[in-house]
Amino acid sequence: MVKFIDDFLNGITMYRLMLYVLIVLVAAAIVLSSVGALPFKPVSLLLSTFFLTAACWAANTIFAKVFKAQTNLESVHITALILTLIITPLNSTGEILSLGGISVLAVAGKFFLAIGRKHVFNPAAFAVALAPIIFGFVGASWWVGTAWMFPFVLAGGLLIVRKVRRFSLMLGYIITA
Repeated sequence: MVKFIDDFLNGITMYRLMLYVLIVLVAAAIVLSSVGALPFKPVSLLLSTFFLTAACWAANTIFAKVFKAQTNLESVHITALILTLIITPLNSTGEILSLGGISVLAVAGKFFLAIGRKHVFNPAAFAVALAPIIFGFVGASWWVGTAWMFPFVLAGGLLIVRKVRRFSLMLGYIITA
């Protein structure tokens, strides 16, 4: 089984793995919300996911044209899905402007907060940290951090740690925590 996992991980990029893990987390959340295990309506979660993805894609397209930069579509989807998982799903249409603003901030961070094409900060985290200051929006809620979601988060995290071969770093964190 370990060889199968290693072969799979060696056959895909880190971006692709991250995208797959985030898709599984969002899909699991939709299923769990459908059965009442999470306190959100599946429709709210779906709307948030689609809106954040569309807003991130649109902002990325505009910034890429302005800066004549080559884009990575996986990166845009990763940012949108991270935002989906750390911002409470839409409760009302009045929140759409805030989500759009956060999406633009996150994508802008990809273009402005990079040195040598490497991000200084995680763009999604940066945007959510600024959201309360700029939009008066509460910001991150990490609603995905529940007992129901734990097995999915753990499995995805272990796959990512295996891919980057950082078990000692993970172990150091666990011992410290």
